[in-house]
Amino acid sequence: MHHLWAQALAPLYAEKDTVCKDCKTANDSTTTITSYEKAKFSMPVVYVQGRNLVVEKSASNSAMVSLISATGQVVTQKNSVANRVLFENLPAGKYIAVIHGNGFHFTSPVVVKSIK
Repeated sequence: MHHLWAQALAPLYAEKDTVCKDCKTANDSTTTITSYEKAKFSMPVVYVQGRNLVVEKSASNSAMVSLISATGQVVTQKNSVANRVLFENLPAGKYIAVIHGNGFHFTSPVVVKSIK
């Protein structure tokens, strides 16, 4: 099943055909780097410290970070040009952090617990 899935998705990531039709040897010495291998993926890091939510991203481009409540309402939004966004003194509850940037979209569930 994994092999069939990989075969189905391979054309989406291949920059050009990797099969050498004119090669006389079975093992061609040229290597083709696909666009998938060229891409540099970086996942934002989302964590809670006490009642503060911190979003750190390793990409250098700007991003919009939205904090959405469990009922689907936007609690707050911050536009980031730096690599760190801080939401302070959040009420206890469950949230979804949504990070939109140039060329990426990331969501993460967040739980802020009450401090006793």
